Amino acid sequence: MYTASSVKRALENVTAGKGYCFEKLEQLGCPTVNDASRKCCGDYKNCYDAHYKICRQRVHVCRNDNRRFKRILNFYFTVSDTDNDGFIDEKDTLLRWLINELSVINESDLVRVPRGKD
Repeated sequence: MYTASSVKRALENVTAGKGYCFEKLEQLGCPTVNDASRKCCGDYKNCYDAHYKICRQRVHVCRNDNRRFKRILNFYFTVSDTDNDGFIDEKDTLLRWLINELSVINESDLVRVPRGKD
């Protein structure tokens, strides 16, 4: 798993010449913490939403020349006292496509989630 913040940084660094845009990227963050209408237990080990991947946010990947072409990156979030960064599965097919096929993201720029968080 990679941290959501490292993937966000990598996507923010994508040059316009790559021909892709990322909608809702600027809003990426734990939806429970960022939404006052939702109650947060504050402890990811006891967070039902985190364990069952309910706490997620989507970033839409689209081509600059064709807004109808949309794919979705799903980021999942957990919350603890020290870290409210989310994660994305390193085997996510769209993430792999962005890394391997399009070379939009340099995988060496991504940070792995420390063991014990998942």
